[in-house]
Amino acid sequence: MLGLAGTAVIIGLDAFSGLGDNIIAEMVILLATISFACATIFGLRLTEYDPMVVAAGSLLFGGLLLLPVALISDHPWTLRPTPEAVVATITMGIFSSAFGLMLFYMCLTRLGTLTTNAQGYLRIPIGVGLSVVLLGESVPSNLALGLVLVMAGVAAMTIPKDAYRRWISR
Repeated sequence: MLGLAGTAVIIGLDAFSGLGDNIIAEMVILLATISFACATIFGLRLTEYDPMVVAAGSLLFGGLLLLPVALISDHPWTLRPTPEAVVATITMGIFSSAFGLMLFYMCLTRLGTLTTNAQGYLRIPIGVGLSVVLLGESVPSNLALGLVLVMAGVAAMTIPKDAYRRWISR
């Protein structure tokens, strides 16, 4: 509940004023959320396999599914990417996709669904923290309050009851 309250504070009530203006984008975001939930549910069925094999299979299947669409819509033989773009694409493919997916399945096997999915809520505070440290951006008060509520919600979700009881009883 704290995480939801934090997200509501971060987004703010003014976000509802434009709701429905970009219905296609909103539907795609909803579809991505459902896909992430399905990945967790189906990923539990694959916990007896090596996470490297599951990640490789997932990426190969996704690539085979998207290849015909990319060939039809992008005409890759007409593109002239710069060397920087090629390096960036390879780096993102290895570290963001392959390594990230392997870590996801490793965490799913070792930590379970709740703790593994809790990391999704921590992306916002980590991203904001990096923008403050690396880019010198400032944090408005509603965003700071929302981030604190989100992190409190993640802590409440993932800290075992016994550890919480021991901390309270001190």
